[in-house]
Amino acid sequence: MYIKQVIIQGFRSYRDETIFDSFSPRYNIIVGRNGCGKSNFFFAIQFVLSDEFNNLSAEGRYNLMHEGINSRALNAYVEIIFDNSDSRIMIDKPEVAVRRQISGKKDNYFLDRKVVNKTDIINMLEGAGFSRSNPYYIVKQGKITQMAIAPDANRLQLLREVAGTKVYDEKKHESEAILVETEERRKKIADLLKAIEERLISLETEKEELKQYQKWDRSKRGLECAICTKECEDAKRRIDEIVVKMNSSTKKNEQLETDRLTVTEMIQQTIDSITELKQRLQTQQIERETLIIDNKDNFQRKAQIELELQDFQSETSQRDTKRNQLRKELEKYDQLINESEQKLTKIIPEYNIIRRQEEQKTAQRDLAEEKRKELYAKRGRGNQFTSKEDRDKWIRIELKSLTKAIHDKREQMERLKKDLQDDTIKSHEIEEQLRQIVDNENEQRTHMDNVNIRVRDLRQKKSDIATQKTELARKETQLHIQISQTRDELRKYQDTLRSIINKGAALGTEGLQRLLRQFADENRNQDIINGYHGTLIENLECDPTFYTAVEVIAGNRKFSKPGESPSPTQLKNSNKDIDEHINEEKRNTDKYEVKLRNAQNKLDESAKRQNDIGVPPDGLDKYKDIPIKQLQHDLDRAIIELKKYAHVNKKALDQFLQFSDERDKLTNRKAEIDEAHRHIVDLIESLDNKRFETIQFTFKQVSLYFTEVFKRLVPEGTAHLVIKKGDNEDFDSEQVSLQSPGQQMSVDDFTGVGIKVSFNGRTNEMRDMQQLSGGQKSLVALALIFAIQKCDPAPFYLFDEIDQSLDPQYRNAVAMEGWTISPLHRETVPLLAEMV
Repeated sequence: MYIKQVIIQGFRSYRDETIFDSFSPRYNIIVGRNGCGKSNFFFAIQFVLSDEFNNLSAEGRYNLMHEGINSRALNAYVEIIFDNSDSRIMIDKPEVAVRRQISGKKDNYFLDRKVVNKTDIINMLEGAGFSRSNPYYIVKQGKITQMAIAPDANRLQLLREVAGTKVYDEKKHESEAILVETEERRKKIADLLKAIEERLISLETEKEELKQYQKWDRSKRGLECAICTKECEDAKRRIDEIVVKMNSSTKKNEQLETDRLTVTEMIQQTIDSITELKQRLQTQQIERETLIIDNKDNFQRKAQIELELQDFQSETSQRDTKRNQLRKELEKYDQLINESEQKLTKIIPEYNIIRRQEEQKTAQRDLAEEKRKELYAKRGRGNQFTSKEDRDKWIRIELKSLTKAIHDKREQMERLKKDLQDDTIKSHEIEEQLRQIVDNENEQRTHMDNVNIRVRDLRQKKSDIATQKTELARKETQLHIQISQTRDELRKYQDTLRSIINKGAALGTEGLQRLLRQFADENRNQDIINGYHGTLIENLECDPTFYTAVEVIAGNRKFSKPGESPSPTQLKNSNKDIDEHINEEKRNTDKYEVKLRNAQNKLDESAKRQNDIGVPPDGLDKYKDIPIKQLQHDLDRAIIELKKYAHVNKKALDQFLQFSDERDKLTNRKAEIDEAHRHIVDLIESLDNKRFETIQFTFKQVSLYFTEVFKRLVPEGTAHLVIKKGDNEDFDSEQVSLQSPGQQMSVDDFTGVGIKVSFNGRTNEMRDMQQLSGGQKSLVALALIFAIQKCDPAPFYLFDEIDQSLDPQYRNAVAMEGWTISPLHRETVPLLAEMV
């Protein structure tokens, strides 16, 4: 099995679809300049086969896609076609194509152009020989150098990974965690068992006392139940007698009910007075509500005025602050004006002096020019200068000097003029600001005067509102007093009305009105509601001077219904007889009701006590014929006996049984945990033994292959691996195999894996890795990698720049028997490569 073809598109530096084919079944080498894509080709194969790219984020996928000058590829894929003629992949095809395609949101795997899960691809590769515990079928750039300089402890860790002891370590850690948890449970159960045993000892003593207590308690409850039963029977008999008497009284009351209803209408004796009082009360309430509304409006006006006053006060405060700020600015501008005037006072004389100096210098220049001309005329040009060029040069120098002096004086004069103009403008601006400040201050003063006037008006309004508020409060108090007096007067009239008519008539009238209100609420029996016009007193109207005459003449008839017209004598006699009978029957009924209520209470109390006692009915037969006095005497004796056991634990027996059951459960649980503890200890020992055996076997294999591979790479040399312990002892593969985990050596005692090599075959000149050159270290690291690969052979191997740190004399000795792709760092190519 080997790679037959690789197709790349959109992956890193490969923008367009690129096909690599014609690979040899044995040794292939990729050479090229830096930046031509060797490493990206290596990454592409890793992208499909290695676990390093298994979990890519969106950012990671974008980083792998080709990015051009103006745009980025939308997707990328790498497809590897394997030659499966040896059926190493469990698919009945001569070629198998595995593709991985990524985009901004997707990461898909394809097997022969069909979408499959990533897990299926991983399982397929593992079945073909690509072991996840031994990932050295791909050796990245720098891995050989890293292994060459790695310490012994790293090589021991590498040996453990190749041996696959990670699974044993994980199971051991899980077993140790379970063992610690089991120890804690054993300790807790032991503590609980100890506490339960102590409690059971104390409950054993309490249990005997509880038996005596329960004996007298059953006797007491039986006696109490028997007494309650007899009391219930007596109460029921008395209730039956009272019910008979009440039924007889009820029949008499029913006969008087018709006559009593005619008397109940007298409740409206003072209806006119009550109506008048209600009208007065309603009028006063309306007046009170009006005053309350006015008072509320006044309160609102007061609050509004207070808010306006606060606003004016706040505005006044702000204006005062602003005025102070303006005054400070005025003082500042005054100071600036004074400083400007002082500067002007100093600058003007200086300006005049400079101007005079300029005039003097100009006059001096003109005079000098005239003198120069005269001197030229007198001395002659031939005597002053040797040549015309010297004369012109001297003239140019003098003119340049004079011109510069004139220019400097003019610039200084312009600056002084400009400063003078700026100061003048600034002075005018300050005067304008002063004028505005004065105007603003005058406006503020005028506004403050207006605000003060407004504040005085508001204060006057506030005083007026406070006066109105006081007056309204006084009126409200008066209304409250009047309402209270009216209610007292109404209550007095109602009491007078109740005293005039008897209780039965009042109750009858109230019942009739309540019934009519119920009819009105339920909107039914409208004819009855319309046919009832109230009592006679409610339908009478006359002058107040005739109230007494109407009272005497109408008598009790004023509480009757309109339409009835009995004679005064008959009404008085009937009313008197009815009242006497009703009062007598009422007293009898009240007496029977009290007796019935007492008997019922006693019956309920006895039944409740009987339920609380809880003695079954068949336990009462032995007390059936015993008098109640004898039962009470026996009950007193049982209570005295129970007082002797007042301290007894009422739940001792239940607790004893409960704790015994709990002890048995905990004992069984402890036995189960002990058994589990033994199994866990045995499991840990078994894992240690298996781990030691696995590492021992792997070490022997790797050591054997390492010696063979090194001998093939360096025919005249020899090498072997040694395991190091904490006490600096070294053991080779034969010595390790003679030990066992139960005797002297264990996996945890190992500290590293060392390498002993000799390039001349002399065993007395064996050297460690630290004593080798860089090229020798790389060769030894390669030999170790080859040995690891032989322990778990893969279908092919990939090396990235395998020759980077390799000495030239050893480069041709790294040929592999399996299929290999090797991107090289140098331009030299081994002659034994079948495809370059």
